[in-house]
Amino acid sequence: MDDSDSPPVVQGAASLIPVDLFVSKKHPGVPPGDLGFADSSGDILFRVARVPASRDWNTSASRKKLLLDSSGSHLISLHRLDKRSWKGFEGGEDAEKDMIFRVKRTVSTLCRTELEVFLTGQNSGDQSKPDFKVKGCCFQRSCTIYSGDSIVAQTSLMYKLHQIHARRNKFRLTIFPGSIDHALVVALVVQRVIIPNKDGEKLVGVLHDSGSKEIVILCHGFQCSKDHRAMVNLATTLEKEGITAFRFDFSGNGESEGSFAFGNYKKEVDDLRSVVEHFAAENRVVTVMLGHSRGGGVVLLYASKFHSIRAVVNTSGRYDLKSGIKERLGEDFLERIKREGFIDVKNRAGEVKFRVTEADLMDRMNINMHKACQQIDKDCRVLTIHGSADEVIPVGDAYKFAKIIPNHELHIVEGADHGYKLHQAELASAVLQFVKSILTQDTGAGT
Repeated sequence: MDDSDSPPVVQGAASLIPVDLFVSKKHPGVPPGDLGFADSSGDILFRVARVPASRDWNTSASRKKLLLDSSGSHLISLHRLDKRSWKGFEGGEDAEKDMIFRVKRTVSTLCRTELEVFLTGQNSGDQSKPDFKVKGCCFQRSCTIYSGDSIVAQTSLMYKLHQIHARRNKFRLTIFPGSIDHALVVALVVQRVIIPNKDGEKLVGVLHDSGSKEIVILCHGFQCSKDHRAMVNLATTLEKEGITAFRFDFSGNGESEGSFAFGNYKKEVDDLRSVVEHFAAENRVVTVMLGHSRGGGVVLLYASKFHSIRAVVNTSGRYDLKSGIKERLGEDFLERIKREGFIDVKNRAGEVKFRVTEADLMDRMNINMHKACQQIDKDCRVLTIHGSADEVIPVGDAYKFAKIIPNHELHIVEGADHGYKLHQAELASAVLQFVKSILTQDTGAGT
Protein backbone atom coordinates (compact mmCIF):
# COMPACT_ATOMS: atom_id res chain seq x y z
CA MET A 1 0.00 0.00 0.00
CA ASP A 2 1.54 3.37 -1.03
CA ASP A 3 1.38 6.60 0.93
CA SER A 4 -1.71 7.83 -0.90
CA ASP A 5 -3.71 4.92 0.50
CA SER A 6 -2.77 5.64 4.10
CA PRO A 7 -5.43 7.16 6.38
CA PRO A 8 -5.06 10.94 6.78
CA VAL A 9 -3.23 12.13 9.86
CA VAL A 10 -4.50 15.10 11.85
CA GLN A 11 -2.14 16.41 14.49
CA GLY A 12 -3.32 15.81 18.05
CA ALA A 13 -3.76 13.21 20.73
CA ALA A 14 -3.31 9.55 19.85
CA SER A 15 -4.16 6.54 21.99
CA LEU A 16 -3.21 2.88 21.96
CA ILE A 17 -6.58 1.82 23.41
CA PRO A 18 -10.17 2.96 22.66
CA VAL A 19 -11.19 6.11 24.51
CA ASP A 20 -14.74 6.61 25.79
CA LEU A 21 -16.16 10.11 26.15
CA PHE A 22 -19.52 10.60 27.86
CA VAL A 23 -21.65 13.31 26.26
CA SER A 24 -24.29 15.32 28.10
CA LYS A 25 -25.47 18.85 28.87
CA LYS A 26 -25.77 17.91 32.54
CA HIS A 27 -22.11 17.39 33.40
CA PRO A 28 -21.13 19.42 36.51
CA GLY A 29 -19.37 22.63 35.57
CA VAL A 30 -20.69 22.77 32.00
CA PRO A 31 -22.37 26.16 31.35
CA PRO A 32 -26.13 26.01 30.60
CA GLY A 33 -26.75 25.22 26.95
CA ASP A 34 -23.25 23.86 26.33
CA LEU A 35 -22.59 20.21 25.49
CA GLY A 36 -19.89 18.55 27.59
CA PHE A 37 -17.58 15.63 26.70
CA ALA A 38 -16.21 13.96 29.85
CA ASP A 39 -13.79 11.08 30.38
CA SER A 40 -14.46 8.08 32.63
CA SER A 41 -13.34 10.12 35.67
CA GLY A 42 -15.91 12.81 34.97
CA ASP A 43 -13.33 15.39 33.88
CA ILE A 44 -14.50 17.64 31.04
CA LEU A 45 -12.16 17.34 28.07
CA PHE A 46 -14.20 19.26 25.51
CA ARG A 47 -17.35 21.34 25.36
CA VAL A 48 -19.36 22.79 22.51
CA ALA A 49 -20.95 26.24 22.76
CA ARG A 50 -23.31 27.94 20.33
CA VAL A 51 -22.31 31.43 19.17
CA PRO A 52 -25.35 33.77 19.40
CA ALA A 53 -26.30 35.39 16.12
CA SER A 54 -25.39 39.07 15.91
CA ARG A 55 -28.12 41.65 15.47
CA ASP A 56 -26.98 42.39 11.95
CA TRP A 57 -27.43 38.74 11.01
CA ASN A 58 -28.25 38.26 7.33
CA THR A 59 -29.08 35.42 5.02
CA SER A 60 -25.50 34.98 3.84
CA ALA A 61 -24.07 34.61 7.34
CA SER A 62 -23.29 31.17 8.72
CA ARG A 63 -24.48 29.61 11.98
CA LYS A 64 -21.58 29.03 14.33
CA LYS A 65 -20.55 26.74 17.16
CA LEU A 66 -17.30 26.69 19.11
CA LEU A 67 -15.36 23.64 20.23
CA LEU A 68 -13.36 24.42 23.38
CA ASP A 69 -10.90 22.38 25.44
CA SER A 70 -10.96 21.87 29.23
CA SER A 71 -9.32 25.27 29.83
CA GLY A 72 -11.80 27.12 27.64
CA SER A 73 -9.38 27.69 24.78
CA HIS A 74 -10.96 27.82 21.32
CA LEU A 75 -9.98 24.80 19.23
CA ILE A 76 -12.33 24.75 16.26
CA SER A 77 -14.96 27.15 14.99
CA LEU A 78 -17.80 25.34 13.19
CA HIS A 79 -19.56 27.40 10.52
CA ARG A 80 -22.86 26.19 9.06
CA LEU A 81 -22.96 27.47 5.48
CA ASP A 82 -26.14 26.27 3.80
CA LYS A 83 -28.63 23.44 3.74
CA ARG A 84 -26.09 20.63 3.44
CA SER A 85 -22.62 21.86 4.28
CA TRP A 86 -20.41 23.45 6.92
CA LYS A 87 -16.72 24.12 7.55
CA GLY A 88 -14.33 23.85 10.48
CA PHE A 89 -11.70 26.54 11.11
CA GLU A 90 -8.85 26.55 13.58
CA GLY A 91 -9.44 29.02 16.42
CA GLY A 92 -12.33 31.15 17.68
CA GLU A 93 -15.60 32.42 16.24
CA ASP A 94 -13.90 35.04 14.03
CA ALA A 95 -11.46 32.53 12.55
CA GLU A 96 -12.09 32.06 8.85
CA LYS A 97 -8.52 31.82 7.60
CA ASP A 98 -7.15 28.42 8.55
CA MET A 99 -9.80 25.92 7.42
CA ILE A 100 -9.29 22.41 8.79
CA PHE A 101 -12.11 20.55 7.09
CA ARG A 102 -15.32 20.90 5.14
CA VAL A 103 -18.39 18.67 5.45
CA LYS A 104 -21.10 17.81 2.92
CA ARG A 105 -24.33 16.02 3.81
CA THR A 106 -25.08 13.47 1.10
CA VAL A 107 -28.02 11.53 2.61
CA SER A 108 -30.72 12.77 4.98
CA THR A 109 -33.78 10.59 5.61
CA LEU A 110 -35.88 9.60 8.60
CA CYS A 111 -33.60 6.71 9.55
CA ARG A 112 -30.30 7.53 7.89
CA THR A 113 -27.84 10.40 7.66
CA GLU A 114 -24.54 10.34 5.75
CA LEU A 115 -21.80 12.97 5.64
CA GLU A 116 -18.59 13.27 3.64
CA VAL A 117 -15.63 15.01 5.30
CA PHE A 118 -12.77 16.56 3.34
CA LEU A 119 -9.59 17.67 5.13
CA THR A 120 -7.86 20.80 3.89
CA GLY A 121 -4.36 22.26 4.02
CA GLN A 122 -1.41 20.01 4.86
CA ASN A 123 -3.72 17.16 5.84
CA SER A 124 -5.66 17.07 2.59
CA GLY A 125 -5.44 14.25 0.10
CA ASP A 126 -7.36 13.65 -3.11
CA GLN A 127 -10.12 16.28 -2.93
CA SER A 128 -12.37 14.20 -5.18
CA LYS A 129 -12.59 11.57 -2.43
CA PRO A 130 -13.67 12.21 1.18
CA ASP A 131 -11.12 11.60 3.93
CA PHE A 132 -13.87 10.45 6.27
CA LYS A 133 -17.47 9.33 6.03
CA VAL A 134 -20.04 9.63 8.80
CA LYS A 135 -23.03 7.29 8.71
CA GLY A 136 -25.78 6.96 11.30
CA CYS A 137 -29.28 7.49 12.66
CA CYS A 138 -30.02 10.70 14.59
CA PHE A 139 -32.96 9.20 16.52
CA GLN A 140 -30.84 6.37 17.95
CA ARG A 141 -27.95 8.79 18.68
CA SER A 142 -25.82 6.35 16.68
CA CYS A 143 -23.21 7.20 14.10
CA THR A 144 -19.96 5.72 12.87
CA ILE A 145 -17.02 7.67 11.45
CA TYR A 146 -14.98 5.82 8.82
CA SER A 147 -11.57 6.43 7.30
CA GLY A 148 -11.69 4.21 4.26
CA ASP A 149 -12.87 0.85 5.59
CA SER A 150 -11.52 1.49 9.10
CA ILE A 151 -13.76 2.70 11.93
CA VAL A 152 -12.43 5.85 13.59
CA ALA A 153 -15.18 6.43 16.16
CA GLN A 154 -18.73 5.48 17.11
CA THR A 155 -21.51 6.97 19.20
CA SER A 156 -24.19 5.02 21.05
CA LEU A 157 -26.97 5.53 23.59
CA MET A 158 -26.12 4.74 27.21
CA TYR A 159 -28.34 1.82 28.16
CA LYS A 160 -28.61 0.40 31.67
CA LEU A 161 -29.54 -3.18 32.46
CA HIS A 162 -32.99 -2.28 33.80
CA GLN A 163 -33.88 0.03 30.90
CA ILE A 164 -35.97 -0.91 27.90
CA HIS A 165 -35.46 2.48 26.29
CA ALA A 166 -32.42 4.65 26.84
CA ARG A 167 -32.69 8.39 27.41
CA ARG A 168 -31.35 10.24 24.39
CA ASN A 169 -29.96 13.29 26.16
CA LYS A 170 -26.86 11.27 27.11
CA PHE A 171 -24.70 9.16 24.83
CA ARG A 172 -21.23 7.65 24.57
CA LEU A 173 -18.56 8.52 22.02
CA THR A 174 -15.89 5.84 21.54
CA ILE A 175 -12.72 6.88 19.70
CA PHE A 176 -10.60 3.97 18.47
CA PRO A 177 -6.76 3.88 18.43
CA GLY A 178 -5.07 5.89 15.71
CA SER A 179 -3.59 9.26 14.85
CA ILE A 180 -6.87 11.15 14.49
CA ASP A 181 -7.23 14.25 16.66
CA HIS A 182 -9.99 13.71 19.22
CA ALA A 183 -11.12 17.31 18.77
CA LEU A 184 -11.82 16.63 15.10
CA VAL A 185 -13.95 13.61 16.00
CA VAL A 186 -15.93 15.65 18.55
CA ALA A 187 -16.48 18.39 15.95
CA LEU A 188 -18.08 15.88 13.57
CA VAL A 189 -20.72 14.54 15.99
CA VAL A 190 -22.29 17.79 17.27
CA GLN A 191 -25.20 18.83 15.04
CA ARG A 192 -28.36 18.86 17.22
CA VAL A 193 -30.65 21.47 18.81
CA ILE A 194 -31.68 20.96 22.44
CA ILE A 195 -33.92 23.54 24.14
CA PRO A 196 -34.92 23.54 27.85
CA ASN A 197 -38.62 24.16 28.55
CA LYS A 198 -39.93 26.09 31.57
CA ASP A 199 -39.75 22.92 33.70
CA GLY A 200 -36.10 22.32 32.84
CA GLU A 201 -36.88 19.37 30.56
CA LYS A 202 -34.87 19.10 27.34
CA LEU A 203 -36.78 19.48 24.08
CA VAL A 204 -34.94 17.86 21.18
CA GLY A 205 -35.33 19.12 17.65
CA VAL A 206 -33.80 19.13 14.19
CA LEU A 207 -33.05 22.45 12.49
CA HIS A 208 -33.26 22.42 8.70
CA ASP A 209 -31.20 25.57 8.38
CA SER A 210 -31.29 27.21 4.96
CA GLY A 211 -29.61 30.35 6.27
CA SER A 212 -32.85 32.39 6.37
CA LYS A 213 -33.50 34.52 9.43
CA GLU A 214 -37.18 33.51 9.36
CA ILE A 215 -38.12 30.11 10.78
CA VAL A 216 -41.16 27.86 10.40
CA ILE A 217 -41.81 25.68 13.47
CA LEU A 218 -43.42 22.27 12.88
CA CYS A 219 -45.40 20.59 15.69
CA HIS A 220 -46.33 16.89 15.66
CA GLY A 221 -49.55 15.29 16.81
CA PHE A 222 -50.79 12.92 19.54
CA GLN A 223 -48.30 10.19 20.54
CA CYS A 224 -46.14 11.11 17.60
CA SER A 225 -42.77 12.81 17.07
CA LYS A 226 -40.78 15.23 14.93
CA ASP A 227 -39.83 12.24 12.75
CA HIS A 228 -43.41 11.75 11.53
CA ARG A 229 -43.38 11.47 7.75
CA ALA A 230 -45.33 14.71 7.25
CA MET A 231 -43.01 16.67 9.56
CA VAL A 232 -39.89 15.45 7.76
CA ASN A 233 -41.35 16.05 4.30
CA LEU A 234 -42.54 19.55 5.15
CA ALA A 235 -39.19 20.52 6.70
CA THR A 236 -37.31 19.20 3.68
CA THR A 237 -39.63 20.99 1.24
CA LEU A 238 -39.23 24.31 3.04
CA GLU A 239 -35.45 23.92 3.31
CA LYS A 240 -35.13 23.25 -0.41
CA GLU A 241 -36.95 26.53 -1.06
CA GLY A 242 -34.54 28.46 1.15
CA ILE A 243 -36.83 28.60 4.20
CA THR A 244 -35.49 27.40 7.56
CA ALA A 245 -37.70 24.88 9.39
CA PHE A 246 -37.49 23.45 12.90
CA ARG A 247 -39.25 20.23 13.87
CA PHE A 248 -39.10 19.13 17.50
CA ASP A 249 -40.56 16.71 20.04
CA PHE A 250 -42.94 18.01 22.69
CA SER A 251 -42.03 17.01 26.25
CA GLY A 252 -42.85 13.36 26.94
CA ASN A 253 -42.66 12.49 23.24
CA GLY A 254 -39.90 11.24 20.94
CA GLU A 255 -36.41 12.17 22.14
CA SER A 256 -37.51 14.92 24.52
CA GLU A 257 -37.54 14.57 28.29
CA GLY A 258 -40.69 14.57 30.42
CA SER A 259 -43.73 12.34 30.86
CA PHE A 260 -46.40 11.75 28.25
CA ALA A 261 -49.94 12.75 29.23
CA PHE A 262 -53.31 12.45 27.49
CA GLY A 263 -54.09 16.15 28.05
CA ASN A 264 -51.00 18.33 28.15
CA TYR A 265 -52.31 20.94 25.69
CA LYS A 266 -51.35 23.83 27.96
CA LYS A 267 -47.92 22.36 28.65
CA GLU A 268 -47.29 21.91 24.95
CA VAL A 269 -48.20 25.56 24.40
CA ASP A 270 -45.54 26.36 27.02
CA ASP A 271 -43.06 24.07 25.20
CA LEU A 272 -43.76 25.95 21.99
CA ARG A 273 -43.18 29.23 23.79
CA SER A 274 -39.77 27.99 24.97
CA VAL A 275 -38.85 27.17 21.37
CA VAL A 276 -39.92 30.62 20.15
CA GLU A 277 -37.93 32.33 22.92
CA HIS A 278 -34.86 30.21 22.11
CA PHE A 279 -34.77 31.39 18.51
CA ALA A 280 -35.65 34.97 19.47
CA ALA A 281 -32.52 34.97 21.65
CA GLU A 282 -30.56 34.03 18.52
CA ASN A 283 -32.07 37.01 16.70
CA ARG A 284 -34.22 34.82 14.49
CA VAL A 285 -37.91 35.27 13.77
CA VAL A 286 -40.61 32.60 13.97
CA THR A 287 -42.77 33.61 11.02
CA VAL A 288 -45.14 30.64 10.82
CA MET A 289 -45.96 27.74 13.13
CA LEU A 290 -47.65 24.60 11.85
CA GLY A 291 -49.25 21.80 13.82
CA HIS A 292 -50.69 18.47 12.73
CA SER A 293 -53.67 16.87 14.52
CA ARG A 294 -53.23 17.68 18.24
CA GLY A 295 -50.36 19.93 17.20
CA GLY A 296 -52.90 21.92 15.17
CA GLY A 297 -54.84 22.60 18.33
CA VAL A 298 -51.64 23.58 20.14
CA VAL A 299 -50.62 26.20 17.56
CA LEU A 300 -54.14 27.70 17.59
CA LEU A 301 -54.08 27.89 21.40
CA TYR A 302 -50.64 29.50 21.17
CA ALA A 303 -51.95 32.14 18.75
CA SER A 304 -54.88 32.87 21.06
CA LYS A 305 -52.48 33.54 23.94
CA PHE A 306 -49.45 35.14 22.25
CA HIS A 307 -50.45 37.71 19.64
CA SER A 308 -46.96 38.21 18.25
CA ILE A 309 -47.23 35.21 15.93
CA ARG A 310 -48.11 36.33 12.40
CA ALA A 311 -49.35 33.12 10.79
CA VAL A 312 -50.52 29.65 11.81
CA VAL A 313 -51.21 26.47 9.85
CA ASN A 314 -53.74 24.13 11.44
CA THR A 315 -53.39 20.75 9.74
CA SER A 316 -56.18 18.30 10.59
CA GLY A 317 -56.82 19.86 14.01
CA ARG A 318 -59.82 19.01 16.22
CA TYR A 319 -62.48 21.67 16.83
CA ASP A 320 -64.31 20.10 19.79
CA LEU A 321 -61.88 18.47 22.24
CA LYS A 322 -64.73 16.63 23.97
CA SER A 323 -65.19 14.56 20.84
CA GLY A 324 -62.99 11.65 19.78
CA ILE A 325 -62.46 10.45 23.36
CA LYS A 326 -64.92 7.54 23.43
CA GLU A 327 -63.32 6.13 20.26
CA ARG A 328 -60.03 5.88 22.15
CA LEU A 329 -61.19 5.16 25.73
CA GLY A 330 -64.57 3.46 25.26
CA GLU A 331 -68.21 4.52 25.50
CA ASP A 332 -68.25 4.44 29.33
CA PHE A 333 -64.98 6.35 29.82
CA LEU A 334 -66.47 8.92 32.20
CA GLU A 335 -68.00 6.30 34.52
CA ARG A 336 -64.82 4.19 34.50
CA ILE A 337 -62.46 7.04 35.25
CA LYS A 338 -64.72 8.34 38.03
CA ARG A 339 -64.87 4.85 39.51
CA GLU A 340 -61.24 3.74 39.09
CA GLY A 341 -59.40 7.06 38.83
CA PHE A 342 -57.65 6.12 35.60
CA ILE A 343 -57.93 4.18 32.35
CA ASP A 344 -55.05 2.19 30.87
CA VAL A 345 -54.99 2.30 27.08
CA LYS A 346 -53.55 -0.93 25.68
CA ASN A 347 -52.30 -2.04 22.29
CA ARG A 348 -53.49 -5.16 20.46
CA ALA A 349 -50.99 -7.30 22.38
CA GLY A 350 -52.52 -6.18 25.67
CA GLU A 351 -49.55 -4.00 26.65
CA VAL A 352 -50.24 -0.65 28.30
CA LYS A 353 -49.43 2.21 25.91
CA PHE A 354 -50.30 5.02 28.30
CA ARG A 355 -52.47 5.82 31.32
CA VAL A 356 -55.21 8.44 31.35
CA THR A 357 -55.99 9.98 34.74
CA GLU A 358 -59.05 12.03 35.60
CA ALA A 359 -56.86 15.15 35.70
CA ASP A 360 -55.55 14.35 32.19
CA LEU A 361 -59.09 13.91 30.91
CA MET A 362 -60.34 17.15 32.44
CA ASP A 363 -57.31 19.01 31.08
CA ARG A 364 -58.47 18.17 27.59
CA MET A 365 -62.25 18.43 28.06
CA ASN A 366 -62.07 21.85 29.75
CA ILE A 367 -60.37 23.49 26.76
CA ASN A 368 -62.82 25.59 24.76
CA MET A 369 -61.32 25.74 21.28
CA HIS A 370 -64.19 27.87 19.99
CA LYS A 371 -63.50 30.57 22.57
CA ALA A 372 -59.74 30.34 22.02
CA CYS A 373 -60.07 30.83 18.27
CA GLN A 374 -62.15 33.97 18.82
CA GLN A 375 -59.19 35.40 20.76
CA ILE A 376 -56.73 35.01 17.89
CA ASP A 377 -55.59 38.43 16.68
CA LYS A 378 -57.36 39.52 13.49
CA ASP A 379 -53.98 40.29 11.88
CA CYS A 380 -52.82 36.69 12.39
CA ARG A 381 -53.40 34.71 9.20
CA VAL A 382 -54.66 31.15 9.75
CA LEU A 383 -54.65 28.37 7.18
CA THR A 384 -56.60 25.19 7.92
CA ILE A 385 -55.73 22.11 5.83
CA HIS A 386 -57.83 18.98 6.18
CA GLY A 387 -58.30 15.73 4.29
CA SER A 388 -61.79 15.02 3.00
CA ALA A 389 -61.37 11.34 3.93
CA ASP A 390 -59.91 11.92 7.42
CA GLU A 391 -60.82 8.86 9.48
CA VAL A 392 -59.70 10.31 12.83
CA ILE A 393 -61.01 13.89 12.88
CA PRO A 394 -63.98 14.60 10.57
CA VAL A 395 -63.50 17.18 7.83
CA GLY A 396 -66.48 19.07 9.27
CA ASP A 397 -64.17 20.39 12.00
CA ALA A 398 -62.24 22.34 9.35
CA TYR A 399 -65.40 24.14 8.23
CA LYS A 400 -66.18 25.07 11.84
CA PHE A 401 -62.75 26.69 12.19
CA ALA A 402 -63.40 28.59 8.95
CA LYS A 403 -66.60 30.09 10.40
CA ILE A 404 -65.16 31.53 13.61
CA ILE A 405 -61.56 32.57 12.78
CA PRO A 406 -61.65 36.02 11.13
CA ASN A 407 -58.47 35.95 9.02
CA HIS A 408 -58.85 32.40 7.77
CA GLU A 409 -58.13 30.34 4.64
CA LEU A 410 -59.37 26.80 4.06
CA HIS A 411 -57.76 24.10 1.92
CA ILE A 412 -59.47 20.71 1.66
CA VAL A 413 -57.29 17.92 0.27
CA GLU A 414 -59.68 15.65 -1.60
CA GLY A 415 -59.33 11.97 -0.70
CA ALA A 416 -56.63 12.53 1.95
CA ASP A 417 -56.67 10.57 5.20
CA HIS A 418 -55.53 11.89 8.59
CA GLY A 419 -51.83 11.32 7.91
CA TYR A 420 -51.95 12.40 4.22
CA LYS A 421 -50.45 9.04 3.32
CA LEU A 422 -51.03 9.40 -0.42
CA HIS A 423 -51.20 13.19 -0.49
CA GLN A 424 -47.86 14.38 0.88
CA ALA A 425 -47.12 16.42 -2.25
CA GLU A 426 -50.36 18.42 -2.12
CA LEU A 427 -49.94 19.01 1.60
CA ALA A 428 -46.40 20.31 1.10
CA SER A 429 -47.46 22.47 -1.85
CA ALA A 430 -50.29 24.11 0.10
CA VAL A 431 -48.04 24.82 3.09
CA LEU A 432 -45.21 26.16 0.92
CA GLN A 433 -47.53 28.48 -1.00
CA PHE A 434 -48.95 29.87 2.26
CA VAL A 435 -45.54 30.35 3.88
CA LYS A 436 -44.19 32.12 0.80
CA SER A 437 -47.19 34.45 0.79
CA ILE A 438 -46.46 35.35 4.43
CA LEU A 439 -42.80 36.05 3.68
CA THR A 440 -43.72 38.12 0.63
CA GLN A 441 -46.25 40.07 2.69
CA ASP A 442 -43.64 40.76 5.39
CA THR A 443 -41.07 41.85 2.78
CA GLY A 444 -43.58 44.25 1.24
CA ALA A 445 -44.49 45.68 4.64
CA GLY A 446 -40.80 46.15 5.46
CA THR A 447 -40.19 47.94 2.20
